[in-house]
Amino acid sequence: MPSPGISRRVHRLKGPGGRFLLLALDHSLPAGPLPGIEDPASLLRRLRGTPITGTIVNPGLVQRIASVLPPSTGLGVHLSAGTTRDTI
Repeated sequence: MPSPGISRRVHRLKGPGGRFLLLALDHSLPAGPLPGIEDPASLLRRLRGTPITGTIVNPGLVQRIASVLPPSTGLGVHLSAGTTRDTI
C-alpha cells in the first residue's frame, strides 16, 4: 500500500478519466540530443493544448523548461543516469 504522500502526488498526475500522459524528455543524458527534442522548451510550446499530465526531465533541463511548463503539468525529475556512449 503506497504512503499517503505518494498517493497524493500520483493523483496530481491524473488527467481526464484518471489517465496519465507523461512526456519523457530525459533521453539526452544517455543518448545525446535526439531528433525532434533538441529544444525541449520549443517542443513544449508546440504541444500546448495537448492533454499532457506530466513531463519527465533530467535535472539540467528543469530551468530550461520551467517558464513554458503549464502549471497544471506535473514535473518528474529523473535523478539516476547512465550513458550508452563509448569513451575513447
